[in-house]
Amino acid sequence: MEKSTLVLIDIQNIYFMPGEYQLYEPERAAKNAGQLLELYRQMHWPIVHVRHRFRLQDCDAQAFSMLNNFYREVVPLSDEQVIYKDYPNAFQDTELLEYLCSIEAKRLVVAGMMTYMCVETTVRACRLYDYPVTVVGDACATKALSWQGKDISAETVQAVYLAGLAGMFADIVTTRDWIDRVARR
Repeated sequence: MEKSTLVLIDIQNIYFMPGEYQLYEPERAAKNAGQLLELYRQMHWPIVHVRHRFRLQDCDAQAFSMLNNFYREVVPLSDEQVIYKDYPNAFQDTELLEYLCSIEAKRLVVAGMMTYMCVETTVRACRLYDYPVTVVGDACATKALSWQGKDISAETVQAVYLAGLAGMFADIVTTRDWIDRVARR
């Protein structure tokens, strides 16, 4: 197995707090993302943390900062790359592509928040740049949605979006599967 680059998307405190951004079981996903992060640190493989710049109203500066910060399981080290974004696609108007080119990234391994939004949009964009992608599905989290008066559970949203990426856009694996693959290399 060749060296890959870990891309952790938007694993930020806002998704763990009650409110409109709270996700379904984000702690489980963050714990799995933390295991991936530890593996990549041990292997000395490249790591990219993507951070969405939320613009929250009715929020004091201290609360705003806390909500935007990375979740405790995945706080970047000082030598790890952080990319700031304003859109769901982590490539749009960011330095992500330039950074990946500068380190000669060959394969991306993606985890993060929200599966149906920023993870899915970024993974699809990877095809434009010819990056093979592995999505670690249990290191991603999403939330329930509603469409035309029908409630769609978070479990269904997660399954549908991962299924839509599987094959053409990405390999979908579990944290345990990916850690085992890296260990066998």
